[in-house]
Amino acid sequence: MMQHNKIITKILQYGTLAGAFGLIFTVIFQILTRRFFVEFAPSWTEEASRFFFVYAISFAAGLAQKDDYFVSMDYVYRKFKPEFRKVADLIIHMISCILFLLMAVFSVQFIYLGSIETSPSLGLSMAIAFTSMLIMSGSIFYFLLIQLIQKVRTSRK
Repeated sequence: MMQHNKIITKILQYGTLAGAFGLIFTVIFQILTRRFFVEFAPSWTEEASRFFFVYAISFAAGLAQKDDYFVSMDYVYRKFKPEFRKVADLIIHMISCILFLLMAVFSVQFIYLGSIETSPSLGLSMAIAFTSMLIMSGSIFYFLLIQLIQKVRTSRK
């Protein structure tokens, strides 16, 4: 299980970096071409920037879940008794797991629907853009499930 964690984490890290560097490159390219070559400002750079941004966020979302970087209501949460917090944690993780599992399942259908559409500027299949939803929901679900299993094991002790 730990080996899978490391592999998935590395994939998500490299995907986040690739998306971020792609975004930075396309934005700089767009700025430079519009600044120095007014006639030559490629229209595809805006769409490519959106693709890279969406992928950077999609890959980073799983990493955020893995390291508990999502926003939480810690102040309110600490006011509850420890027993209630354990139960609330389990319920929240279960509901979140179901939500992201459903999102992953339905994103496959969304990818299929996107396979017949193309993006306006780049002419790429929209399935490429919609795959980011599967990456995000799948990686968040994976780390939520691991956290849920760990919480169940610790609550039994």
